[in-house]
Amino acid sequence: MNSKELLSLLDKHDVTYQTFTHPAVSTCEEADQYLKDRTFAKCKNLFIKTRDKKSYFLIMLPENKKIDWKKAEKELF
Repeated sequence: MNSKELLSLLDKHDVTYQTFTHPAVSTCEEADQYLKDRTFAKCKNLFIKTRDKKSYFLIMLPENKKIDWKKAEKELF
């Protein structure tokens, strides 16, 4: 799903959102430098693939949360 399709899905479900773009970053701290004066809930996106590279997942969670990989694996498979 590309960004246009994702925004279309949000629109279809009447989800209110704002978008901010910045260069690719590896950490939330890096992203913060591009969003200094913004006060809103932030999330992090984890793009993962299975070992066989046949399935891909985008996991979104609040920026201050860590993922429980054992729980995630059970929920995804």
